Amino acid sequence: MTGDEDRRLVTRHSSPVTFIKNLMGALRWSLVALLLVAFFVRLMWFIPFPDIPPKFDQGAFLRESRVLLERGFAKWKYDERAPGYILFLAANLQWSGDAALAVIRVSQSLLSVATVAAVFALTRLLLGHHPRTQNSPRPVGEGSGVRSISPRPVGEGSGVRSISPRPVGEGLGVRWIALLAAGLAAFYPDYIFYSQLLWSETLFVFLTTLGLVLLLRGYRTRTDWRWFLASGVCFGSALLTREVLLAFVLLCIPLWLWLALDLKRRARVQLILVFGIGVASLLAPWTLRNVVQGNGLELISWQGGRDFWKYNARLLRAPLRNKAMMTVLRQEPNGAASNGRGYREGMALILRQPLQWLLAKTYNTAQSWRDVDSVALNAAWRLGFITRAAQKRLSPYLDAAGALWIIFTVIGFVYYRDARVKLLFGLFVLASLLAFFAIHYIARFRLGLAAPLFPLTAYGIAASVGGARAFLQTRRIADRRRLALTLCLLFLLGAAWLPIR
Repeated sequence: MTGDEDRRLVTRHSSPVTFIKNLMGALRWSLVALLLVAFFVRLMWFIPFPDIPPKFDQGAFLRESRVLLERGFAKWKYDERAPGYILFLAANLQWSGDAALAVIRVSQSLLSVATVAAVFALTRLLLGHHPRTQNSPRPVGEGSGVRSISPRPVGEGSGVRSISPRPVGEGLGVRWIALLAAGLAAFYPDYIFYSQLLWSETLFVFLTTLGLVLLLRGYRTRTDWRWFLASGVCFGSALLTREVLLAFVLLCIPLWLWLALDLKRRARVQLILVFGIGVASLLAPWTLRNVVQGNGLELISWQGGRDFWKYNARLLRAPLRNKAMMTVLRQEPNGAASNGRGYREGMALILRQPLQWLLAKTYNTAQSWRDVDSVALNAAWRLGFITRAAQKRLSPYLDAAGALWIIFTVIGFVYYRDARVKLLFGLFVLASLLAFFAIHYIARFRLGLAAPLFPLTAYGIAASVGGARAFLQTRRIADRRRLALTLCLLFLLGAAWLPIR
């Protein structure tokens, strides 16, 4: 496929159906081979998993999905967890029969591979060149002081070329950077491992990444409301799977659309409302169902309040057993009251020891990022899949790979030139970290962050490879500032790893 064809793929077609058809037509054998290998690797992990019975949250998800099928949706009154993944399991159990676990794991393997394809599409949207179209009469950022994607090299003479279908760095074009990002998602250890566990991460990561793809596609066209509606539906589904994106979806995305869309005020309001309608089309029926069933004005579930109390009590080493906490919460008259009780009890613990809580939170969050790729190993050891000795041997190698991932992601974020899209990803990271920080940083909760950031990671690798030698020779002030900013961010990340207790 030529550069012109590659450019037309992301610029000319505003119809979702046409765009998807052209995207499928653009998939070369290299990407097809990557997807097949990714699926095969996940099936290889499937072989020993039937011998491992579902434990902990896995058992609860599976049990509730069977209760749902037995009672029917109308009589199913469960509201302890977000329902999205339970509905996904129930759909698989409906027709799988005795091979239930096998079918679920194959389905999740397909979802995980679909996430790889979504990362590929997201990278192309991030790095593709977008000239004027009928739907976007002015280039992004024109007259606003915000520089859009430019065909000029990043820091002229730096060796790192523009975000365009032309080569980036040493001949690395957009398709190859997209393939690199997809490869990172395909072989990310945690994604491979969790595709075989009955946890909601695989479904949540897919919906989050797809939601960003649809949102950015709408942003590129700027007036095609169908993309914003589809993105809202996708993010609404993600919220019904995990609630950690509530602040990002309900606050950050509308704010970003207001700031980023280069349209008149009325047009921006209309597109924001369309996005909100997409989200509400999923959340409103579920909230109404909770009210009708006597659960109170409960948006999704009371898991947020439970986790807020539970994990902050664990962090502060409060004498609270999980069984006793659940007994207290279940004594409340409805789910909304249980949710509020959990938040009140957790806040009371924090206010009694605010300084100790802040220091412990900071260290706990930083420690979880330091052990960036050991999530799968820890879960594998707890499930009896590997020995403790094997976990200790493998952990340093995966942690080193995780440190490199952070470094290249920071480089890619700093050198990426579209300030408006960069703002979206900055809000995504900030909202996610604040949600995790407020509850308690569970390492596996960060899995939703990795896939949407892989495009920036791949771009950081390409920028480093293509521009390292030429960068040292340039005298451009802009490049020096970017280098200084990158070093400062990396220093702060390194400082956060210090053992502050």
